[in-house]
Amino acid sequence: MRVYHHASIHTPGTGKVAVVGRGGETGGSYNFGVFLDGHGGGGEIKSVDGEITVVAQGGGFGETSQNNYGVDLWRGGSIHASGSGSVSVSGTGAGGAVGNHHGVIIHGISTAGKRSHVSTAGGDVTVTGRGGGTGDASSNFGVFVSSNGLIASTGSGNVAVTGTSGQAGGENQIGVAVNGEFATAQITSVDGKVTVVGRNRGNSSSGYGEGVE
Repeated sequence: MRVYHHASIHTPGTGKVAVVGRGGETGGSYNFGVFLDGHGGGGEIKSVDGEITVVAQGGGFGETSQNNYGVDLWRGGSIHASGSGSVSVSGTGAGGAVGNHHGVIIHGISTAGKRSHVSTAGGDVTVTGRGGGTGDASSNFGVFVSSNGLIASTGSGNVAVTGTSGQAGGENQIGVAVNGEFATAQITSVDGKVTVVGRNRGNSSSGYGEGVE
């Protein structure tokens, strides 16, 4: 499922928002379960006081398949409750022997300066990801917060992030990765508790596997 070009999925009050997505089962690449692209505006799933739940499974398989994410928030894409609503995001990366099959990836900034984010003003935020990959696929992260990515509670809500890496034989099987090399990447809460749990489940031939990086 893709949301982009000024499009959004939302409820203005206390109503719940539930989104389930699954990427295409092809031998190619870039088969996302849920893809939110905020370039130029939009790319949002949002509520005020209602609960938001997003569950997604990446698609794709094969010897040349790569970048099959469960949930991808890119260039200002966002999942956000502006009131007391809680936000829960769960993504699973798909197969493919090349790599980069992340469960949840949050990265990039819009032309208007909006960061990609999962956030709430008053509720709790839960992000859970499981990396995919087959064979010797490398860099399969459970949850990846990269340049300009943000997971946050701007009030008293708690933030919990749990990531489990892929099981493939390539290097860099990482549970939770937060990479601010080129721009700020954050997991934060103003007045709540922040919990980050990462699990590396790469096989015996994997190198540079870590729970949290």
